[in-house]
This record gives sequence, C-alpha cells and structure tokens, in this order.
Amino acid sequence: MTVVADSGPLIVLAKTSHLHLLPILYGEVIIPSAVYHEAVVVGQTRGYSDADALQSFLHGRGWQPSEPPQMPPELTGEARLGKGELEAIILAQQHQIPLLVDEVYARSVAARMGLETVGSLGILVEAYQKGHLIPGVLEELLRIIERREDIWIHPDLCRRVRREILGE
Repeated sequence: MTVVADSGPLIVLAKTSHLHLLPILYGEVIIPSAVYHEAVVVGQTRGYSDADALQSFLHGRGWQPSEPPQMPPELTGEARLGKGELEAIILAQQHQIPLLVDEVYARSVAARMGLETVGSLGILVEAYQKGHLIPGVLEELLRIIERREDIWIHPDLCRRVRREILGE
C-alpha cells in the first residue's frame, strides 16, 4: 500500500523517533514537495533536530519529494489550506490512496473528496493493533505527545485514545 503524507504526521513521528513505522505499515510514502520544504528545509533552517532526522530517514528510504499535478477545480479557492496540505490532497486524489494528515480542516476537505485520512494518533494505533507497538510503548508515546508543546495534537485526543484503545 502507498500513502501520501502531510507535514504533521511526519513531524510527529520524527519528534517521537518512530518514522520507522511508515514503511512497516504503508510500504511507500509519497512526500509532496511543499511538505518536504515545510518539514525538512524550513525545520532545518530553524534548527529543529527532527528535520534532520526526517531528511535522513527519507533519503535512506529513497523517498523523493513529488510534484502534484494541476489543482483540481474543487480545490480552487481553498484559502484555509496550506501549500503542503493542498499538494498532499491533490496527490492522494490523483493516486486514490489514503492521506496521512492531522489538520482538522484538511481532513474534512479530503473526506469531502472521498479520500481516507489517517492522523498521527491513528498511525500509532494502527501500529499497536498490528503488533508493532506494545501497550506500554503506545501509552508512553501518547503521554509524550500530550506533554510536548512542539506537537500540536490536543492532549484530550491523547487521553481519549489511551482510554479507548488501552482501557485507561
């Protein structure tokens, strides 16, 4: 299976040192050029170590940034979407494959276009359900995400996942 990734899940997995889950769960990940620019180039400019980790991981996998085709008419005027989100949605639609994305509005636009979306927490839950993470590791990752100020996932979502998936 192949998926397209927006910046959010890539950054979360890089910050938590779990990028290795991507090829295990999805095989190949298409990285839009604007997503690469945002997550790697801008991140490195700001001195974020996770941007270096992400660049190294992508290079090691041979996953190169992809240019999307022209913007479909249904996305014209979507001013609330960033360039990376737009490119990710366009590429996911072009290939009719799932989209890894956290941003709520981008998820709603993708769903309206009939695309399956999976967020950072969904990736971790899927890894847990498929036996790639043990309960203690999933719990610790959720607690880390909940506490970090540089990961923009609401702590309530982490608590909800712990409650629903781990029974806490």
